[in-house]
Amino acid sequence: LFNYTDAMAMCLLPATLAVLTGVLTPTRARASLAVVVPRSAVLRSTAGLVLGAVLDPSRAAAELPAFMQDQLGATADRPFDVGGGGRRNGRSGYLNQCPSRRTRRTCVSSFDDPYDSSYVPPLTFLPAEDSAASIKASKGGDGPPVAKSNDLALEELAAAVRSCSGATVVEAKDRYLLAEFKDPTFGTIDDVEFLVSLDTPGIVNYRSAARTPALPGPADDKRHRARLKEIRLALQPKGWRSVGRLNL
Repeated sequence: LFNYTDAMAMCLLPATLAVLTGVLTPTRARASLAVVVPRSAVLRSTAGLVLGAVLDPSRAAAELPAFMQDQLGATADRPFDVGGGGRRNGRSGYLNQCPSRRTRRTCVSSFDDPYDSSYVPPLTFLPAEDSAASIKASKGGDGPPVAKSNDLALEELAAAVRSCSGATVVEAKDRYLLAEFKDPTFGTIDDVEFLVSLDTPGIVNYRSAARTPALPGPADDKRHRARLKEIRLALQPKGWRSVGRLNL
């Protein structure tokens, strides 16, 4: 049987689902929930474990029971499509395109078709005035060498990623960086990858993909794009920028 606080928590379920499906923002939901039932009552209830995460985003995902974490995908293994390939024998390599929309795994990738909604432009660590000259030099023409080494660029990138909330750098070597971004509320993980190109000097490709399908409701890639913007802005003082769609 439900106790009083469980009953109150279940009354708040519609508002919680509205947050999870994107109908309401967490801020607006918390404001509306606060006038319905005492916050302490929800946080003490069993059903309120999930609702409490919405009311208080600072609550750790580890507080949720294991079966809830499993249902939300917090314990999911890294998908097989993470890692890209083609980097052997001196080749530049690639990151994978985004999975089919039917999987409901939100994703953005600079290896997607530029006309696809999941496409994001790659980054570059070369100033605009150096890019053309560096590309010409890499093809045997006259011009200066690349001003910044790939190793230094990867170090700068790793530092920027580590400064982001919820980020853990899993691997950073051989022009490739893999990081996990963990949601502080539900514990779900996005796999984020960067690959420094050999074919085009100064170019860094990017892919960010959710491990698990989105919850029912509209699925969008806003958090992936916001994450890339945060990293780009952190690197901007060191000369990094987006190449933009029109420059490809």
